[in-house]
Amino acid sequence: RSPGRVLNRGFFKGLEIEQLVSYMGRFDYNAGIFGELAFCRGIENLLQLEVPRRAEHLRILISELFRITNHLDFLAGLAEILGHDMAANIIMIERENLLGIIEVMTGARVIPNFIRIGGVSSRIGSDIMKKTKRTMAEFIKGFKRIEKVLKGDFALVERLRNLGTIDRDTATRSGLSGPNLRASGSRYDLRKEPGHSIYQDIHFTVPYERGGSCLDRMIVRLGEVHQSARIIKQIVEKISAGPAMKRINLSHLDFDLTPFSSSVECPHGIFKIFGEVEGNSLNSFAVLGPSKPALSLAGNLLEGNSFDDMEIIMASLDISGGELMDYV
Repeated sequence: RSPGRVLNRGFFKGLEIEQLVSYMGRFDYNAGIFGELAFCRGIENLLQLEVPRRAEHLRILISELFRITNHLDFLAGLAEILGHDMAANIIMIERENLLGIIEVMTGARVIPNFIRIGGVSSRIGSDIMKKTKRTMAEFIKGFKRIEKVLKGDFALVERLRNLGTIDRDTATRSGLSGPNLRASGSRYDLRKEPGHSIYQDIHFTVPYERGGSCLDRMIVRLGEVHQSARIIKQIVEKISAGPAMKRINLSHLDFDLTPFSSSVECPHGIFKIFGEVEGNSLNSFAVLGPSKPALSLAGNLLEGNSFDDMEIIMASLDISGGELMDYV
């Protein structure tokens, strides 16, 4: 049996593969798009199905918007815990503006149900692209002010410095990934791996820090917001023309019992799925998300700290509860 959270069979029993996409967003209510993306890519790899280039661009666009909104939620939560209510409120206002763009594109703000096997559910016209470009330009101006407030607050910075430190060896050995790993000195990002969508055609850098503290984890996420905005700008400016979906009749699929797996770089780290298909439905399915290793490591990090410090450390790890739950 695959490692991770094995889902109750009632969750998917009797559902065809195509019907399951809408359930995949439940693994993360801040970034539901990544569950959809991992599942659809897994089935596409099984079918050796090449997705239209425009669809790949749109997938990256919506994924990076969700990456930013997730990191903004992280920053707002951390600021609130530290008593910086003004910063938290400003961050949430900026997040709402981006959620508005996501809603225009997908019709939803939490569980997008946007990715499809073979592409995406909407073409997204030039008017929405122009609106996205304007919104992102305004967002970056506002975000730079937020960044200045957070980094310029001496009390906040000193509160986070040297707290909840994870060295690189411990982070690697514990299975951390994403910003939590990159804050400890690693530059590994799955998006930089060959064949991971079309990220190889997009210019961006991977922010990282060496200290492994709560402050480093915050700084890495600040940097990632800038890089995601950079990716979105490139997508908007050079998005491919053509179809956004390759139509296939999924109801006619008839697999022998066949395993599949898929991984994506979500805002918390590497989100992996494992499954087996039989006929045109799932026979088994499991999730190995980045939050479980972070939660396991938290036990050691919290020892010897005050309650206030423990709250900050847990917030700095950005654990998604949806990955840790069984679904029925």
